[in-house]
Amino acid sequence: MLGKISLLIINIDEQINTMFRLLIVFISLSGLCFGCETRQDTTQDTEGMTRLLLTKETEATPADFIADYRYVPLGTTRQPVGNIDQLLVTDDRIIVVDKERAQTVFIFDLNGNPCAEIYRLGRGPQEYYHIDHVTLTPGEKPQLAILDGRGNKVLFYDLEGRFVNSIPIPFRFTGMEYLNKDEILCFTDAYVRHEPFIKKREDANRLLFFTDNKFQIEASALTNRAKKRKISFTVPFVKWSGEELLVNPNMNDTIYRLDGHDLQPLYYVDKSALGSVLPTEDLTDEQIIELDKKAPVFWGSFTPGEKFLFLEASTPPAEIIDIYCHSKTSGKIYLLKNNTPRSGDAALADVAFCGVKTSWKDQFIAQIPAYVVPMVYQRDGTANPVLKDIGEDANPVLVFYTLKEPDL
Repeated sequence: MLGKISLLIINIDEQINTMFRLLIVFISLSGLCFGCETRQDTTQDTEGMTRLLLTKETEATPADFIADYRYVPLGTTRQPVGNIDQLLVTDDRIIVVDKERAQTVFIFDLNGNPCAEIYRLGRGPQEYYHIDHVTLTPGEKPQLAILDGRGNKVLFYDLEGRFVNSIPIPFRFTGMEYLNKDEILCFTDAYVRHEPFIKKREDANRLLFFTDNKFQIEASALTNRAKKRKISFTVPFVKWSGEELLVNPNMNDTIYRLDGHDLQPLYYVDKSALGSVLPTEDLTDEQIIELDKKAPVFWGSFTPGEKFLFLEASTPPAEIIDIYCHSKTSGKIYLLKNNTPRSGDAALADVAFCGVKTSWKDQFIAQIPAYVVPMVYQRDGTANPVLKDIGEDANPVLVFYTLKEPDL
């Protein structure tokens, strides 16, 4: 779909709570396709799907998975990188999106050397009022497409940071991905039904809209049945897995594969071994916030790769997000534990591993704030020249992992 471009997106809001652990801080079941409704029950026909049974019986550490790793410190920029809200990678560029703090799109080479920065805050024709989402256009010379929902437009820049053009958008959406040069998948939240352009349409209660390259709607999918929810728990999770686009409806136990304008069930996340599963369709936002105190919750966040799939789920009453890793090769599912990171150069890789949020080609990528680096190496020290001079005020460090099948 994106030709030679390998695209990955990362939505990271995590903080490091201790030196040795990243705590990364959603679900019932469904059946949906183009034009049909979203079921969210406690029973599910899983025929044709890969069943992912989450249990705490098989634990694994980062060392069990990591075959190799590479540190990529992000070089000094005019404005420091605050949060990494999205991460996009091509064959020669790393694009870091900081939506709120720096309000900037940073462009680095694959070694973390700064190449360009896009900071165009304002209301002018080449400026954005707010960065809602960033993606890459398809083709041999991709451009950055920056969604400015508040400014009602999408702005395009080349990978040198130069403005190209902008296109007005006729309706509000929260994110977008190019299916090809002529078709875009726009995803949104429940508020879209109040949009003047949308509310008169028969499909005003949908969350996925297929548009042409001028953002004119041609089809839609994924009916929002969670009518008691406002906005926060209605945005679908949309992620690339190679050249396939995967979708998880918010608070739903099924991960779907996009097939044309249809959604085909691919994975069923079975939480029954973790405790009594509760339906979520009729819950309000306030009730959902309290749900993880009463029942296991798959919050919808997942990270697909070529051979592995990472999932996040919580089990009451701890209200702590656990990370599970599914091996597509063996079919096994492992609960990640990182209570005893290795010493020396591998310590930082172990600490960051439980924060993996995206993949690129056959690798997974995590990020860790720079201030954690000297904290770890005050204990262990390091001979790694890439890390030893990093100060606590530097930009974050990315960790690229090559994984192996655990020998457990």
